[in-house]
Amino acid sequence: MSLATLHKEKWPLLVFIVLLPIFTFISKTTADVYLTLTGLFFVFYSVKNKEYDWLQWPWVRAIFAFILVAMISACFSIFPKEAFIQSFIYLRWPLAAIALVSLVFTNQQRLHLFEKTAFFFLLFIIVDTVFQFFYGKDILGHPIGGTSRLTGPFTKTLVGAYSLKLFFFAFVFLYMLVEKNTKNLFLLTLSILAFNVFLLITGERIVFIFGVLFLLGWLLATAFIYQALRKFIPLILMGGAALFALIVVFARDLLLLRFVPFIDAIKNFSSTTYGDIFHSAFELWQLSPLLGVGMRMYSEVCVAKLGYTENEVLFEQTAGLCVRHPHNIYLEILAQNGIVGLLLFVLTLYCIFRVVSAKRIWQQDSLLAVILTGSVVVTFWPLATSMSIFANNYAGAVWLTIAWAIARAQHIPAKIIN
Repeated sequence: MSLATLHKEKWPLLVFIVLLPIFTFISKTTADVYLTLTGLFFVFYSVKNKEYDWLQWPWVRAIFAFILVAMISACFSIFPKEAFIQSFIYLRWPLAAIALVSLVFTNQQRLHLFEKTAFFFLLFIIVDTVFQFFYGKDILGHPIGGTSRLTGPFTKTLVGAYSLKLFFFAFVFLYMLVEKNTKNLFLLTLSILAFNVFLLITGERIVFIFGVLFLLGWLLATAFIYQALRKFIPLILMGGAALFALIVVFARDLLLLRFVPFIDAIKNFSSTTYGDIFHSAFELWQLSPLLGVGMRMYSEVCVAKLGYTENEVLFEQTAGLCVRHPHNIYLEILAQNGIVGLLLFVLTLYCIFRVVSAKRIWQQDSLLAVILTGSVVVTFWPLATSMSIFANNYAGAVWLTIAWAIARAQHIPAKIIN
């Protein structure tokens, strides 16, 4: 952002943008307060100025329809009051996203400032987490989490999942900063490779797999668009294998502790904790196939109706397991909102993908389209385990990603350097 542009922008808005990625990820309380206030301000702003153009956006209509059906279906839940309240207050997240697209991320300069802040915040997280990896505690004194997973500056083992979200913001900052030539694209590819090594040491295995999948997608895209880069792909792959080998040599026990159980779990999924949880989710869905058991009522209804234990330590003693959520976005929606809710949510995702992966973006800047599409795909990949998008420690990150991807897709630079 140039000095001239900075002078034109009001400083409260600039401060808001700078704090946005930090407050959204640093804790669930700051995320909830910051984005809830953003959504409320947007509602008052829209009413006062009678600006309702955003109601015409297909993805807004779809998510509102999803929430409306959730509020209606709450009447049929065994916890109707609680389900209705949870359905209603979930509005704060998409409202915050609409506010960001409508009022905040409205030009290149603001997006660039947001992405720049995300870049330096991610850089701090990486340095802090690597310090924890080597010394057992991070700079702030947080110890390594359970099962040897790293926490970085966070109090829970979420550093990999949050870092992957921040990575797409930060990577676009770098991508927009450099000329698109063979040398710079090779260096950008190396930065993705280095980030995947970081994800590997965090211990979050699904997140690491997503990072690798994005790397492969990026390699395919760059090789297809820039033929001069094709000769470097074997070198990049060999470099990645060498880095992985070095980590295995210097941290073999740690990696074995993380990945051997993961491979065993894939081979024997039905007998694992996740298999047991998925079994419970399927049973819960069968209680109310069309409308579900109520928004965020998964655990309560599971215990009340299925009678399974809530203690994951005892999962081997039961035929099912009740936890806060089933660790899969689509299973959670299916159980809580039924087939109707799931179809409406999939429609919302379809509308979002139509914006972030529009044909004009692929024609104007295919690599940017890869990044934007990837940022949404890794969040909503259907076959992966994940956190709950209804919990405020993750919902904020999800809807911030959606808002950013939509806004960035709408504000592509007029001229792309090739």
